[in-house]
Amino acid sequence: NEDTQSCNDIHYPDVVSFSKYDTDLSIFSSLPFSSTTFLSSSLSNHSPEVDNSLLLIPLSTLIQHCIVTPIITQFKLVNTAIVDYYTTDLNIMTHFITLKRFLLLEDGEFANTLSSRLFEKLIDSHSLDDLCSASFLDPLLYSALEGSHSSGLIPNLKLKFKNRPSNLHLSTSSIKALQFLILDYEVDWPMNIVIHHRQLDLYNKVFHLMLEIKRASWALKNVFLNLVKGEHRVKLSSHQVRQIHAQRQELQHFVTVMESYISNEIFHVSWKEFEYKFTKVESLDELISVHDQFLKELIFKCLLLD
Repeated sequence: NEDTQSCNDIHYPDVVSFSKYDTDLSIFSSLPFSSTTFLSSSLSNHSPEVDNSLLLIPLSTLIQHCIVTPIITQFKLVNTAIVDYYTTDLNIMTHFITLKRFLLLEDGEFANTLSSRLFEKLIDSHSLDDLCSASFLDPLLYSALEGSHSSGLIPNLKLKFKNRPSNLHLSTSSIKALQFLILDYEVDWPMNIVIHHRQLDLYNKVFHLMLEIKRASWALKNVFLNLVKGEHRVKLSSHQVRQIHAQRQELQHFVTVMESYISNEIFHVSWKEFEYKFTKVESLDELISVHDQFLKELIFKCLLLD
């Protein structure tokens, strides 16, 4: 009897006690079996008999509106904050521009100084070991960067040789003599999430291609200078000399057009597409994906796929 008495003393809230949630009924507006207006008016009328079907909301709908939607909203806010941090605080676009200027050899003064001194050293060296020392590479990079009007990101650049297989012997005259030379770009966390070593490997593939093209152009110019200086000592007829000059000129024209095509039709066009997509990114994953797509497009258009 005491238990019955205590249970009878318990006050069970009626529908009126839930009237404070009237203003939060917007989540029910899309339900097919009721409307916000009808449900709100039903609760606010203090009717003791409420249609239970109005309160039987599917669990999936409650999860969608009460859990999934807030999580998605917070996820978008976090993504926006991360993208803003990379683009504004870290100013990641300046890093991309630095990579484009130096690893793609877009900076003409830097490219000419670096390549010409590097090729001259190749001619004077008996083996590639003479080029691998930091005592040569560091001053070379520094002198090439002196004439470049660039930002404070230059210290991030590092010119060095990767470890090559011990059984691989390349002469200094080989076109692949510089395939183990890399122009590295060092960044700290969190920038290395976007600019990581796999992407730098792709940049260096294009860097090697441009070096090979510039080496071919440099060699053809040297051929011209040697022909002009030694014409009176070479026992060739004037017809043979004209043929040599004509063939050299054709090769020089081909190399120049090829370099111009890569710079303007591949690098420039791909960069413009990258800039446009960069302004549309909404998350860190999209930022990484857009940069990856830019590099893969360069590799594909330059015919550097493995």
